[in-house]
Amino acid sequence: MHENTNKNRTNLTISSEISLLQTRNQRSLTLKKPIIAFILAALILASSLYGVYSLIYMASPSTSSLPPSNSTPTPTQTLPTTAPTQSATSNPAAAPTTPPTKTPESTTSSRSTSSFYPIETIITEQSPSYVIIKDVYGNDVNVTLPVNRVVSITSGVTEIMYAIGAGDKVVGRDSYSVFPDAALQVPIVAQSSASPNTELIVDLKPDLIIADTMLSNSTKASLQAYLGVPVLIQSATQSDLVVPLVKALGAVMQKEQNAQELVNFMNGVTNLVADRLKNLSENQKPLVYYEWNKAWYSTSSLGLPHQMIVDAGGINLAANGTVAYPTLSPEYVYERNPDKIIRILSDKAHNITDFQVLRQEVMTRTGLVGTKAVQNQEVYILSSALRTGIRNPIGLLTMAKWLHPTLFADVDPVALHSEMIQKFFKESLTGTYSYP
Repeated sequence: MHENTNKNRTNLTISSEISLLQTRNQRSLTLKKPIIAFILAALILASSLYGVYSLIYMASPSTSSLPPSNSTPTPTQTLPTTAPTQSATSNPAAAPTTPPTKTPESTTSSRSTSSFYPIETIITEQSPSYVIIKDVYGNDVNVTLPVNRVVSITSGVTEIMYAIGAGDKVVGRDSYSVFPDAALQVPIVAQSSASPNTELIVDLKPDLIIADTMLSNSTKASLQAYLGVPVLIQSATQSDLVVPLVKALGAVMQKEQNAQELVNFMNGVTNLVADRLKNLSENQKPLVYYEWNKAWYSTSSLGLPHQMIVDAGGINLAANGTVAYPTLSPEYVYERNPDKIIRILSDKAHNITDFQVLRQEVMTRTGLVGTKAVQNQEVYILSSALRTGIRNPIGLLTMAKWLHPTLFADVDPVALHSEMIQKFFKESLTGTYSYP
């Protein structure tokens, strides 16, 4: 009883305090109103006088003595040829003291993963006679079943079509659709989605055309007008889109069981990596310098490869960049002193010599000589074929083993890759896809 009385008194005290504060605020506001009105009037008068002054004395524009905001200072630092001394910036977890140097090539990405809809499934509606699926922009595309003739002018989709057993339905492809070998027998109707030959496509009389985001709206409209068939804009480069895309194409091509088997294989590899790395602490993660297909061209947290680095148990050296794909300065990379270097190679031949030559170039390049990665021979070359699409999990596993060899000592990524190719493409794996 006494406890309840005390609680009521406490609540009454708090309520009284709030009421008192509200009363004081109201009185204060009442007193301040005349003062505020006077100040506002003075400000209006001052603004009017300043406007007159500006018209009379400041009619001509002046030139600022400040440099333009987008100007970039020219680096003057001479790169040493010995290893850098350890400092706070050499710590993988430390933030850079200066931002990466940008060049005209470090323009904002044409798109980012955040501009697309959240991905769980891209099948909106399904029946025995049609399937409605979403394109990369979230638009519904109605595909009438059955689909017997497909023009695929995006290589990632072409690969999926063959992997789910629907390769015999592909009647036209782009020049980058070179895997599996069976695809080489299909006529080329586009250099890429950016430059299709509409006449050749129309002559093939497809039931469905699949392209990526490089296809222009005008070309898409023309193809739809000529043929009266759906044009699906999809992408196999966005890793979290690949599994839903495989399932959707399985539904469209009526190969759902094959599609599910492929998804199970992909998820098995991805889950293996996640399970092995789940207990890693931040200080166990190496600092990774990731380089695209030319020197110093990297990826920030806005770029698609960033998540792959993170999922492989690494720290992206260029994560703090303000554009998706920045061109870094040699000084910046040297200052950060990466533990590992991963360079991407786009090579249709998959010749091991090309991998060896590129690795040697990276290891002897000014700005990288003397870094921990080069000194410790932690420089790796990865085929672009393993970076995206249905083989992305193999690329992820390969990277994870490079970054954490002890945790994956019993796993052979090449053997798993070979198993995947044999199982889903009925071919033997040939050529080099990662080195060393």
